[in-house]
Amino acid sequence: HPVIEWLNDKLLATFGRHKAPVLAMKDHLSDNEAVFLMSGVIPNRKSHPLIHRWFGMHYIDGEFQDVLYLEPALDKCGLSPDGTIANPNATVDIKILQGILPDAVEQAREWMSANRDEFNAELEPKLNKHLEELKSLKQRKYAHIEEKYGAADNNLWSQLRDKRRQQEQHEVDKIFEETETWIRETMTTEDRPDIRVVAAFAGTNENTE
Repeated sequence: HPVIEWLNDKLLATFGRHKAPVLAMKDHLSDNEAVFLMSGVIPNRKSHPLIHRWFGMHYIDGEFQDVLYLEPALDKCGLSPDGTIANPNATVDIKILQGILPDAVEQAREWMSANRDEFNAELEPKLNKHLEELKSLKQRKYAHIEEKYGAADNNLWSQLRDKRRQQEQHEVDKIFEETETWIRETMTTEDRPDIRVVAAFAGTNENTE
């Protein structure tokens, strides 16, 4: 999305860690209304990103309203698809947004955890299918080893063959155990949402106290 590309460029070029731009959108957001645009990532057991969501946390008068998916969040803030953002020359009370932010981050974590549960429910059949295919392949490898070495008897040659058979079976067990572990770690998520505040959009929200 052009707006996301613009924000990413601004973040990389202008803002340091734990900082994000605040944009006044008085023509689209009411007084004391705010939308925190966030990026949420949930990793798998190998710490690789598996779930990535862009969304907005919507607040009115400091109270959480709802979670907006990316397109509705951008539409609500009046962000043009061509990436242009007008400068309304309006004032935003940063302290008010800072007071809301901890709750917004916590709400975002809870929402991402719920996304994880849905994602896991969708992914579980695929995971089980991979594991069943792996189990079938392992059984075919076992059958091939049995066919290769044949039935055991008590002579010395048979004992040597049996030792080799056991060695190959051990190698198969090791390979398939490592493969199963890799599949599980790759396709299983950790409940550790990483939340990044990309930007805050607000009406004038000027503090009149």
